[in-house]
Amino acid sequence: MRPRIVVDGRMVGPIPHGFSRYLTNMARGLLELQESVTLPYELVFLVSKETPASAFGGFGTVETGAPFLSPLELLEIPVVLRRLNAALYHSPTFSSFPGFTLPCPWVATVHDLNHLRFGSASKRLYYRWLLKPFARKAAALLTVSDFSRRELSAWSGVAETAIEVVHNSLDEAYGRPLPDEAVRPVLERFGLEPGKYFFCLSNPKPH
Repeated sequence: MRPRIVVDGRMVGPIPHGFSRYLTNMARGLLELQESVTLPYELVFLVSKETPASAFGGFGTVETGAPFLSPLELLEIPVVLRRLNAALYHSPTFSSFPGFTLPCPWVATVHDLNHLRFGSASKRLYYRWLLKPFARKAAALLTVSDFSRRELSAWSGVAETAIEVVHNSLDEAYGRPLPDEAVRPVLERFGLEPGKYFFCLSNPKPH
């Protein structure tokens, strides 16, 4: 019987965002890998009632009542992990738990520490009292850039060499060039010339 890895996918809802895309693309990649090799583990995703059914197609899912980052998750998720007999739990966001409540080892992915500088007082307290000890005791601590690894190491006390960088990847759709007849009108509308502009895709958050 293969060990069961439980991944928290409750943040995936009908409107995609960074965490959502990160997780659904990871699942899609693992599904493609599974077509050529047998994964040495069984993958199960925790979902909420808002999670689209197609988000983790091909893998098992378990719906939970506790919304993502609700205080209720501190009570429910450890119980669910016990019921599933999880061999490993992966928190792909900053969602954290007191380690003594979890029945198995865990992997934590911390994308960045933006909330420490730009977040509310409650988020900074959450990072201090829940995320930091959760990250320190993780079986593996992951982040998405060398900058975040340095920042995460200085803040958490975990050695840089113990933090693994797993870079975000671009969706394959971004690798397909658009036809000139689609590009030219857009460049003309903004007064741009091919190869002589810089485009930054971001959101209106302060960072």
